[in-house]
Amino acid sequence: MNVNVLQVCYVYPPSFSGYGKQLETVNSYFESSNDVHIIVITGYQGNSKSNVFSFHKKKRKSIEKEKLDYYAFAFLSPFKFFRKLFECDVVHIIKAGPEIIIWTFLAKILGKKVIIKVAQDEVENYKSKNIFRKLRYKTMKMADIVIALSSKIENELNSIGVRYSSVLRINNAFRPIDNEDGFSVLSPDEKNSDSYVISFVGSLCKRKGVDDLLKALARYNKNKKITLLLIGPDYGDIEDLNSLINEVNKNPMCSVHALGERSDAKNIIAESDMLCLPSYSEGMPNVVIEALSLGVPVLASNIPVVFDMINDFNGKIHNTGDVNDILLKINEMVEYKYNRNRIKEHAQLLFSIESVGRKYRDIYLKLGSS
Repeated sequence: MNVNVLQVCYVYPPSFSGYGKQLETVNSYFESSNDVHIIVITGYQGNSKSNVFSFHKKKRKSIEKEKLDYYAFAFLSPFKFFRKLFECDVVHIIKAGPEIIIWTFLAKILGKKVIIKVAQDEVENYKSKNIFRKLRYKTMKMADIVIALSSKIENELNSIGVRYSSVLRINNAFRPIDNEDGFSVLSPDEKNSDSYVISFVGSLCKRKGVDDLLKALARYNKNKKITLLLIGPDYGDIEDLNSLINEVNKNPMCSVHALGERSDAKNIIAESDMLCLPSYSEGMPNVVIEALSLGVPVLASNIPVVFDMINDFNGKIHNTGDVNDILLKINEMVEYKYNRNRIKEHAQLLFSIESVGRKYRDIYLKLGSS
């Protein structure tokens, strides 16, 4: 049988978001599929030739200015794409924000099956009295399947009354670097053979802890030189970002290069000695999966999902927002010799596209046939 799946994902490539990039990775598993047909409804820069349809006819604004656009997408996109909703068998909503409310309600009226993926902290404050949050919690109980990325999210879903039998734990997936991709060419300043290279990949914002990382490196005073590569868009969330970068660059043992968005980010990670992600909140961060699958050790903050991903042989965990602890763990990792082959083999068992893609295919076919 053939199953038509409609995916709702507010930010999807080429627009930048971790959860959108992850969905694109999983969807690559279905490129040659004959039994699962996927279309994506997104906020910006869709491409109907690729079955990606956008609600807005413009590019994404800066994060701080897009709230109106986001709520317009959340509450009006189901009506704009009602025909596609009517024609599908399964609705899969990525991120349990306000967009789940109308999409789920209409899907259920039409007799469609609904999957909701909790991408990061959408159920973290489950005792909140906010009326919209309560409505989202009730909506999640209507879903046929709720996908959780971590044991913490599983427990939170149970706390708001989502049936245990409806919750599935599925990891994010990693797409290996193709042989023909070629490795990125960094300038001599950006990659110095005498330097220990730390990569950060993500939006340059406070939630990602970029300012904490820069403050830590400004105090670094060991003998091994460090090069920090910041890869990702700057939406202006950290007002003194340039000042923080300049402060680190005054340190003779450190240098920082803000590379912006890079299509070859995975290649740069592969050339690095460490990935650092000092975030305050995450779902299951794609960039950590990518780094581990490339054999690169990871330093990350002690947000709950990280404990499911990082252990003694593949990296270290620091206290969230603790600049001194970030610096301490960097010092320890610079001195330690990691077994990159062991890191890679372990990660690829857990996060391969084949493993994760099969799980989604099984869900789509099961729901589409019931």
